[in-house]
Amino acid sequence: MTLSRKLRLPAGMTQFVFMAVLCAAANAASAQPCTCSGVSGVSGDGYAALVDNGGIVTRAGEVLLPGQGGIALGDLDAIGLATSVTSGWANTVTTGAVGAQTVSAQTISSLENVSILGGLITAKFVNAIASSTSNGTQSSSNALGSVLTDLVVNGVPVGIGDVVPAPNTRMELPGMGYVLLNEQRSAGDGITTSGISVKMIHVVLLDALTGAKTGEIIVGSASSAATF
Repeated sequence: MTLSRKLRLPAGMTQFVFMAVLCAAANAASAQPCTCSGVSGVSGDGYAALVDNGGIVTRAGEVLLPGQGGIALGDLDAIGLATSVTSGWANTVTTGAVGAQTVSAQTISSLENVSILGGLITAKFVNAIASSTSNGTQSSSNALGSVLTDLVVNGVPVGIGDVVPAPNTRMELPGMGYVLLNEQRSAGDGITTSGISVKMIHVVLLDALTGAKTGEIIVGSASSAATF
C-alpha cells in the first residue's frame, strides 16, 4: 500500500508509524470480532469538500469506514466544484480497529491550495483530523493535528503560517453569510462511547434580505466515533 500524497499527520506520528496503524486496522478488520458485553464498533467518515446549493449537495473525496473497522482511502489530483471550491490535491483516509481490549478510529482530510467562492476564502493547506478511542470504562475523542495554513478570509489574513482557530470561531461575510473555522461537535457519554466531527472551513450562505439559509460550503471534514 502506498499513499500518493503526503498527509499532515498528528504531532509525533511519522508516516511509517501511520502506515503501521493502517496495517493494524486492516488486520483487525479481517480477524474474528472480539466477544465482550454489549456491541463494540467504530465509525468514521470524511470528505474533502461539500457544496450545498439550494438542497443540491455535491461531495468530493468522500470516504466511509465499515462498522467493524478497516481502511477507506480517497485521493484526488484536484477539486473543481464550479466557483464554489477549487483546490490542488486532496486526500481523505479513515481507519478503525476493533480489538479485545479497546476500539479506535481516526479520519484525516487534507487539501492544498484551497479557494472558496472565487478567492473570498483561501488557504495554502487545510487539515482536519478526528480521533476516537474507547476501552469500555473510558472513551475520548479529539481534533489534535487539525490546522489551517496561510488562511485569508475576505482579504484579511487569519494568522501567519499554521493556525488552529479556537473551536467554532465565527467570522462574518458581509452580504453573504458567515464562516465557521475549526467547527467541532462532540458526542458520547465518555465512558463507553465517544465521537467527534471536525469541519475546518464551513461557510453558511444566507439570503441578504430574509436571512434565510440558502446553501453551505464545507472544506476539510472528518469524523470518528468509538463504542465499547
